[in-house]
Amino acid sequence: MKKYLITGALALVGMVFNTSCQNDMENYSSPEEAKKAIFAENFEKFYGTPNPNQDWGFADASLASVTATTRAHNVNGNLWYQNWQRPVNVTSDEATKVLTAFSVKRENQTNAITINWNNYWVHQVHQSNNSYYNGYGQNTGDIHTKMNKIIAYNTSGNSNYYEHVNNFNDGNNTTVYTDDETHQEYIGTTLMLNMGTSASANNQFGYHNTIDSKDHFEYFIIAGADIDASLAGYYYVGFDFCASHPAGQEANKNMDVARDWIYNDWIVRISPATHVGSGGSTGGNINQNTSSTEVYTKQHVLVHKWVFCEDLGSSSNRRDFDYNDLVFDARIVDEYKIIKNADGTESAYSADPTHRYYAKLTPLAAGGEYEVWFNQSNQPIHSLFVPSTANNVLINTCNSSLDYATPHTEGLAAQTIIYTFNSRSQASLSNINIFVRSSTATYELTANTGEAPHKICVPPGTRWPYERTDITEAYSGFTSYVENRVDPWNDGVDEKLYPLNNVPDSLKTDQYNQYTYIKDTQNSSSSTTYDVTPSSSETTIWTGNNDFIGWDGAYAVEIPASSFSEVGAGTVIRFYGVASGYFQVKATYGNTWDASNLGDSRWSDGCVYSNSSLSSYFELTLNATTAANFKANGMRLWGTNLKLLRVTYDNTNKSTSGSSGGSSSSGTEIWSGSKSIGFNLELLISKDKFANATSTSVIRFHGTDNGGYKQIWLKTEGWQNIVCAYASNDWPSSNYVDLTIGDYLSTIQSNNITIQGAGVTITKIELFP
Repeated sequence: MKKYLITGALALVGMVFNTSCQNDMENYSSPEEAKKAIFAENFEKFYGTPNPNQDWGFADASLASVTATTRAHNVNGNLWYQNWQRPVNVTSDEATKVLTAFSVKRENQTNAITINWNNYWVHQVHQSNNSYYNGYGQNTGDIHTKMNKIIAYNTSGNSNYYEHVNNFNDGNNTTVYTDDETHQEYIGTTLMLNMGTSASANNQFGYHNTIDSKDHFEYFIIAGADIDASLAGYYYVGFDFCASHPAGQEANKNMDVARDWIYNDWIVRISPATHVGSGGSTGGNINQNTSSTEVYTKQHVLVHKWVFCEDLGSSSNRRDFDYNDLVFDARIVDEYKIIKNADGTESAYSADPTHRYYAKLTPLAAGGEYEVWFNQSNQPIHSLFVPSTANNVLINTCNSSLDYATPHTEGLAAQTIIYTFNSRSQASLSNINIFVRSSTATYELTANTGEAPHKICVPPGTRWPYERTDITEAYSGFTSYVENRVDPWNDGVDEKLYPLNNVPDSLKTDQYNQYTYIKDTQNSSSSTTYDVTPSSSETTIWTGNNDFIGWDGAYAVEIPASSFSEVGAGTVIRFYGVASGYFQVKATYGNTWDASNLGDSRWSDGCVYSNSSLSSYFELTLNATTAANFKANGMRLWGTNLKLLRVTYDNTNKSTSGSSGGSSSSGTEIWSGSKSIGFNLELLISKDKFANATSTSVIRFHGTDNGGYKQIWLKTEGWQNIVCAYASNDWPSSNYVDLTIGDYLSTIQSNNITIQGAGVTITKIELFP
C-alpha cells in the first residue's frame, strides 16, 4: 500500500476525509489527488488489495470486445420456424433413459467430448432435487436452487469468455413458446446462435453455484447414440454439483461440498440448429425485383450494463462504500443505415455507410452529498429525474422503514440522455466521463484496472445497496471479487438491497443484440415487384397482385369452384405473399363471409390465418370435408395488411381413396346413437377410444341439420375447450364433417371428451387411422 504525507493547505483536505491519514500523504499537489488517494487507501484497508487484473466489469463493456458476428440467444420461439428447422421436445421416455445413463458413478472421469456447433438448441431434460452436506455436516437442501444458471463457451470473446444460456435458472427451464403456425408448444428450450465454439476449447459448459459464488465446469457429455439408438444425433450434458471455499477462506466450511462424481444434478440436451431460410422446404419461392430502396436507420444495442458509482465522500466510514451515489443504465448503440429487402433480409446502404456510436444513459439512483454529472451533459444528475430535486436529496436509495437525516425521495424515474463517442474504438462504458464537485475539489470517477474503483460495471438488473450499507453487507462475496475476480452479483442479501419495482422491465432485462428500425422516408421509395416461382408439384389456381388493405369486400379475391376440381383430403393449398408486419387472411366457402372450421390448427377460429410478417407462403391442408366444400363452392379470401401474389395447390400428399375425398381406410365407430347436441355433458367419449390415434387421425362426425347456426365443439369433461370442429350456417350435403386431430392428440388421449354444440343431431362418430 502506498504511503503519503499531506502538508500545509492539503492537510485541511485530509481532515475532511480521514483525519488519521493526514500523516500518511506526500507529494500531492491538488485536493482532488488527495481525495482519490485517501479513498484508495481506505478501500484497500476495508476490502483488500485489488487483483492486478481486476477490470471492475468494464473489459467487455466496449464495442472493441464485440465481434462482427455476434453471439446471441434467440427467444422468439413463436417464430423459430421462419429460419430454423423446428426443434423437437424432450419426451418423458427419453428423459428416463438419459437420467439412467447419467446416474452411474464416474469416479475421476472427466468429459472427453467436444461440441463445436455454431448454432444449437439447449433443452431441459432433468431437474435434480438432490441434497448434499457441507464441510460442517449441514444439509444443503434441494441443490437445484443453488445452480442458478448455465453458461456456454464462446470464442467471440477472450479465452475465458462465456455466454449465459438464457432461461436456464435454478436447475430448470420452464419457458413455453408456441409456434405461430403449428401452435406446437416448445418447452424448456433455448436457441443459441453464433457461438463459434472451437474444437480445441476447454470448459465448454458450466453452471454457477451460489454456495461458493463460482462458475463450475464439472460436466460430462454423453452421445445420444450411446444411450439408445433412437437418440442418435443428440448429445446430453450432465453437471456434478460441488463447491469449494475461495483461497484464504479455509474457515468457511459452509462453502465446501464434495463431489460424488455422478453427473445427474442437472441434465440438458444439446442438438444442432439447422438453418432453413425463410418459408418452408416443399413450396416455391418469391423473387423480389426492386428498382428503389427501403432505407431504415438501424439502432443496434451491442453493450448493455448498469454502473454503480461512489462519489468518494466520507470514505473513512466503511458504510459510505455503498456504491449508490450514482447508478445508471447504459446501452451502447451502433447506429447505421441499411436497406430492408422485401424478404426481410438486410443489405448495406452504400449512399451512407457511416456508423454513429453512442450510449443511452438513464440514471436509476443518486446520492445526496455532492453534485455529480456526465461531462457531456450541462446539468447535474439530480436535474435529470422527474421531478428534479436539489443535489442534497437522496434519490431511490433509502429503506422506507428507516430514518435518514438527509432528505430523500423514492420511486423517481429519470430522462435518458445520449452520450456520443467519436469512433467505434472509443465506444466503451469506461470512456463515459463522470465528474463530482465537492466544496474543495472537482474530480473524475475512474475504474483503473487493479486499482480501487470509483465505479463498477454490473449486469442489468443487479440491485444496488441501500443508503449507508457497506457493499459487503449487500454482497457478501465482494471481497473475493476484489481479490480473486469472483463475480458476486448473483448472491445479494435481499434485505440490504434496494428493490427494482420502479425500474422498467426493458432496462432490467439484458438488451444485448436487440435492435430497432426507424424508417428513413426521405431516402426511401417503394417501387417493388415480385415474381413467384412455385415448386414443380404445385398447380397455380390464382395469380395477381392484390393488396388486402381492409376487410372490405372490394379487396377480396374469389377463386371459382372449377379451380378445385382435382383437390382432395391431404391437398395443400399455398398462399404466396408479402407482408412487412402483422397480417390476417380469412378463407371462406364461395361468396360468403361465413366460413366453417377448415380443419387446420394453424388457422385460428377455424378460418383465419395470421402472422407477424410474410416473405414466402403459408398453407392450408384440406380434409375430405373442406376439399368437398371448396370443390362445390370455390374460395373467397379476405384480409388485412398483405399483398397476395399467387395461390396454388399441391396434391403430393392427397389421399388416393375414392372421389368422396374420405379416408383411404375404413373408420372405427367410437359412438353411435341420435343426440341433438347442446352445451352440456350428455355426449361423452372415453379417452380410451383414442389410445391408438395419431396426429394424422381423422374424427368424422355424422349428423343431420337441425336448422340455425351449427357448431360442433370438442371439450374436456372438465369443460376446457379443445377445438371447434365445425361452425357454419350450412351443413355439408355429405352429412358429415371431419377433424384432423393434429396438435390436440395429447389432450384428447389424456382426457375424457364431451361433444357439444348446436344445430346438429349427431348420429355416429368414427375414427380414421
